[in-house]
Amino acid sequence: IPIFLDKVKQESNYTIEWSIIQRGTLKIFPLQFNMSLIEWNSKPAVISVLRDFSERKSFERELINAKHKAEESDRLKSAFLANVSHEIRTPMNGILGFSDLLRDDMLSHEDRLEYIEIINKGGNRLLNIINQVMDISKIEAGSVKVNMNYLPLKEKFDFYASFFSPMAESKGLELHIKYEVPSDSTLF
Repeated sequence: IPIFLDKVKQESNYTIEWSIIQRGTLKIFPLQFNMSLIEWNSKPAVISVLRDFSERKSFERELINAKHKAEESDRLKSAFLANVSHEIRTPMNGILGFSDLLRDDMLSHEDRLEYIEIINKGGNRLLNIINQVMDISKIEAGSVKVNMNYLPLKEKFDFYASFFSPMAESKGLELHIKYEVPSDSTLF
């Protein structure tokens, strides 16, 4: 205790925090010990207050946990928005690219119809992305049921090949999509 008295003499008010362990239960109590230099009967004296501040420490821990959860939520939201942005840009670039290709007066009727179909598929893909974002928000709100559905992978691969090949060709590139299907597979 003499070290505390020296601190009080130097600072006139001194506060220290420490924890004690209750015998038998081994419960930890955070304590705050406040000491102040006062005058008592014309003599210097020290008044001290010992206070259990378990509730404050518990509240501080809750605030720290809430802060970490909010930071993680913000990080996940940013990653989600970046992913959604990418997912929207991909079909949008295709739609805009094929819309530009449709302006070519020398384009054959068959190519024009193919490009229109690709633009239509890109528009449907955009609508699907928007619906999925809405579904995520409904799932978070607890107002939607999740259903398992069949995914026709071969059709998806064929769509991407037809969607991106004309853009690649217009840039002097070739696009090849290769997939192998096991003979016993029912996926394709």
